[in-house]
Amino acid sequence: MKTNFAAIALGFALAWTAALTSPAQAQPLNREIKAALDSPDVKKRLFDLNIDATPSTPEQSANLLNAEIRRGSEATVRAKMPAKIPAQ
Repeated sequence: MKTNFAAIALGFALAWTAALTSPAQAQPLNREIKAALDSPDVKKRLFDLNIDATPSTPEQSANLLNAEIRRGSEATVRAKMPAKIPAQ
């Protein structure tokens, strides 16, 4: 199984958008994205790229984003990484 980092980045971008967008704005956007993902052409293209795009609600996207931020923060603390990266 290959990893498509562009798809992962897009997923996180969409999750950020959902988390930072009001419900009145997010619902129509979510509807349009779901419609695009349901398109046979898009489904085939994603399949060819080995991407399993599973639509979710804006709330699910926000929950995923919050969980990933928490997980990353906890990993940073466990690894004793500095809160700020020193300027080079």
